[in-house]
Amino acid sequence: MLSNRTFTITISWLGSTALIGLMASLFTRCDQARSERMDDPIRPQLIKGINLEGPRDPFAPHELGPIDSLGFNWVSLVPYAFSIPGETFVRWQAEKKYYYWGESITGIAHCIEMAHAKGMKVMVKPHLWVKNQGWPGDFDLKDPEAWAAWEKDYRDYVLAFAKLADSLSAELFCVGTEVRQSVKQRPEFWRSLIQDVRQVYGGQLTYAANWDNYHNVTFWEDLDYIGVDGYFPLSKKPKPDKEELLRAWRPIKKDLAKFSQERNRLLLFTEYGYRSMVYSAGEHWNMKESELTTDMWAQRTAYDAFYETFNTEPWYAGGFLWKWSVPHQRSGGVNNSRFTPQNKPAQEVIYRWNKGSLADEP
Repeated sequence: MLSNRTFTITISWLGSTALIGLMASLFTRCDQARSERMDDPIRPQLIKGINLEGPRDPFAPHELGPIDSLGFNWVSLVPYAFSIPGETFVRWQAEKKYYYWGESITGIAHCIEMAHAKGMKVMVKPHLWVKNQGWPGDFDLKDPEAWAAWEKDYRDYVLAFAKLADSLSAELFCVGTEVRQSVKQRPEFWRSLIQDVRQVYGGQLTYAANWDNYHNVTFWEDLDYIGVDGYFPLSKKPKPDKEELLRAWRPIKKDLAKFSQERNRLLLFTEYGYRSMVYSAGEHWNMKESELTTDMWAQRTAYDAFYETFNTEPWYAGGFLWKWSVPHQRSGGVNNSRFTPQNKPAQEVIYRWNKGSLADEP
């Protein structure tokens, strides 16, 4: 099992007694409730991560080069499993034709090794996909017996990847992603699952709550990070400017800061991201695809506002951008309206923040 890890960066305070006193006063007012975990002014290095889309076939290690060159220091690997509404099974790697290499035990293992060889850290993030539904947040079952049967399969799936993550020293493991109904109705299952994972995995743990559901998760104290998939709707306009987005983030950031400090856990965006299209900072999932025309400026502006909002906050651990594909040279591009920022203007603003973020300056 992995040993406990402590990641630190050295922060040199600028100077004068007055400035130090002012900073201390601000931290006292904002963070009074913090315990030892949160009141240490030396924060771990900001997690600058990407979610790697599970590749269909094996790929060469050099394909991770563009990730590193853009300043990312973490990779999230997502082994999908599948359920059917109303059914009690969780299927993973059952039939080869339904699974990509990059979602298999073998593929995840190779990707961990390649990321570590590049000097990047790794989160393994199991993710349930529901047939004809996609998003697992509405997956529900009719009675406790059905839930218990589903939970047995889900536990086997998660523990298999937790053991793999431990064997290859992956630094972070996510026990679930946006399984809203299960988390709400069956919190004791999740507490017992977390205990079981800790028996086989020695790294740090999180759970990925949807942006509108993190308040309803009752087991954050059992985990090391508060994980949020940060697709908060910010504007109803097709192309809001940066200042509007910054204003929209303020009340959200205030609530996230309070939530983090009250629970004595750093907040991690287990996913965040914007499509390169109009309405990318709004509820685009409720709109018709025909209304969502490609727009590079909207994506770039949304990323710029996101990083400016969070990257220097002491309660913020970092996040994982959704998402990145290999091979890089054939991914994204200016005619692509999907989430990836590859070969798009958004790459420039991501590079600027990853390489020059004030959060990591000495």
